[in-house]
Amino acid sequence: MMEMRTTREDLFRGEALDYFARTDGPGELVHLSMGWTNTAYLVFLALVAAGVLASLVVQVDGDPLLLVLAPALRNLGGTMRG
Repeated sequence: MMEMRTTREDLFRGEALDYFARTDGPGELVHLSMGWTNTAYLVFLALVAAGVLASLVVQVDGDPLLLVLAPALRNLGGTMRG
């Protein structure tokens, strides 16, 4: 069997090795502006809420969409039939 020896120089570009040698920590945190992250989070929550609501309201063959997509939920005790 042939042994394969790989060095750092073979795996990484020289610029990356130079940067790694110059830094003494894990790096800097990403700084995000609060305005758009708050808005994106609220939009995400609204989409999740709309999806949950739609999965309960939309009917497929008389069953809520949630039970069609996840039939194991029928066995949780409560009935979700409308």
